[in-house]
Amino acid sequence: MKFSKEIFIKNYNLEETLKVSEKNYQGIKYISWANAYKMLLEQDENATYEVLEDENGFPCFSRGESHFVKTSVTAFGLTKKMFLPVMDNKFKAVPNPNSRQIGDAIMRCLAKNISMFGIGLSFYTGEDIQHVIEENKRIMAAVESIIKLTDEYTKETLKNKSLEDLKKIYMEVKK
Repeated sequence: MKFSKEIFIKNYNLEETLKVSEKNYQGIKYISWANAYKMLLEQDENATYEVLEDENGFPCFSRGESHFVKTSVTAFGLTKKMFLPVMDNKFKAVPNPNSRQIGDAIMRCLAKNISMFGIGLSFYTGEDIQHVIEENKRIMAAVESIIKLTDEYTKETLKNKSLEDLKKIYMEVKK
């Protein structure tokens, strides 16, 4: 079976049948590596994966405090490689990862790699983080308001304000 646009679309539309894992602490849905791999094998029973290793046979590539893992998936007659930084459960880079963190990163990388064939790809397209984007917009608007107010009200201009004016400014900043 050769990979094609039709196969990709079919795999992408499998979302209804994907077993979505519970949302993580940020409320973001994700698919476990095990479910992603199961779905891949249901679509191509000959699919295989490989965890890539550095020149010493270690499954983690490092440059200073930057560490990442790589996987390779072959399915539908096509091989695709993927990389992923070693991160903690809050998606922050880990400067000195332990074996558990490297193992978790490898399996996350595998799930991401499988998504390149369409399976679970929607979880990486932003469709699952719209609420995070909206919250960030709200925070940025608040920050911009504070910056504008700080530019408008310096220490010198506030010195000459009445108590009533200062209360109004406080209420404006509080918004």
